[in-house]
Amino acid sequence: MICSSPDGRVYLTDNISTSDGRLIEASGGSYTLYPTNGHASQGLTAGPDKNIWFVENNAGFASYVRRLPLPQTETTIIADTTAVPPGYSVTLTFKVTPIAPLTGIPQGSIDIYDGATLLGNAILDAQGTTKFVLSTPTTGLHNIFGKYDGATSAPSVSKALVVAVAQPQAFPAIGIPFSGRDTIYFPINPVTAAGKDRLLRMLSDHTRHEVRAFAWDGSTQAYVELPANLPTNGLREDSGVFIAARVPVSFDASGTPDAAPHDITLFPGWNFIGIPALIDGTTSVTSHPMTEFTIFDVTGIPLSGAIRSAAIGAGAYRWNGSAYDVVTQLETGTGYWIRNSTSPAQNLVMTRVNTLTGGVAILSISETASGNFRGEPPPPPGASPPKPHHCGSGGAAIVLGLTGLAAMRRRRSARGV
Repeated sequence: MICSSPDGRVYLTDNISTSDGRLIEASGGSYTLYPTNGHASQGLTAGPDKNIWFVENNAGFASYVRRLPLPQTETTIIADTTAVPPGYSVTLTFKVTPIAPLTGIPQGSIDIYDGATLLGNAILDAQGTTKFVLSTPTTGLHNIFGKYDGATSAPSVSKALVVAVAQPQAFPAIGIPFSGRDTIYFPINPVTAAGKDRLLRMLSDHTRHEVRAFAWDGSTQAYVELPANLPTNGLREDSGVFIAARVPVSFDASGTPDAAPHDITLFPGWNFIGIPALIDGTTSVTSHPMTEFTIFDVTGIPLSGAIRSAAIGAGAYRWNGSAYDVVTQLETGTGYWIRNSTSPAQNLVMTRVNTLTGGVAILSISETASGNFRGEPPPPPGASPPKPHHCGSGGAAIVLGLTGLAAMRRRRSARGV
């Protein structure tokens, strides 16, 4: 019997029971013998584990299934970004590593594919790595993978890496209503990477007597004030930002959507988050049902039923201008409170893994109703208040945040502003 194997060689069986029994590997006009305990070898096949499998026939007695381990490598791929607008390049890094008992650094080349289309070929360096620039990919999803040819060791194919190319989405500016000198409290999220940068610039263009903004650091359960301070994991497109404004302000969140799926970390306790603009293929939406998010525990197991309800409750809390509403539909551009109540406490991951359905084409960003609320917004009902963060100005500390914005108002009044 004869078969080809994943390592590019040909294997034959010697099934004559009177011989010593062996597998024969033939390549390049030569052959290698693999003894099989003096019994005939039959039923040769290349298994899904990239090894050679066969039956050792013990001369009419018990037969044995045997495996001949073949040299194997692993090819991996990473990209400097997986979501870009048309016309931008993506740098891909490929690495080939040996799998024991194979040793040494694999050499040779890698063929790079976008689906069934061969994009090009790249030579491995002395560390078994290579880079390839994906230039100006077209709009849509690109399934990129690399095939190592195995010039000096076993070939392998990387898992596909999805690169999403989407036209930048244009959003109307998020406007903060203005009425007299009352402070308007407005929960938003930056939506896109470009929107995040514009938000920080907008804050830098105003004094702290006009506009103040706070992001929630879930890892420390405390507020940080933007733009000078950022949460532990940085200001992200999925960060919630609470703006306190006494003058008309706006910022433009237009930019390139993130590629789905998108992971949001929920730290133990309160998390103030928003859903960024997401794209799945050429479809982008701003309306996201909570039912289309999967919540994973620290071991990567999805939560469901009563366990999920106990961990995050029935939904998220949204500020309506005078109180909190429990919502089960999250809109891009708005900040929401979600509490991670796991016991014992653990980080959770909230992932939009479902196909982006149930939404509408991106046309606008929903603005929360916001009136002349006199007094700081309380924390969501049925929960202990988050810890306020103390921010200083001119050497004097001012307690600010959802539970302390009244102090800011009193200080401003004392200054006649």
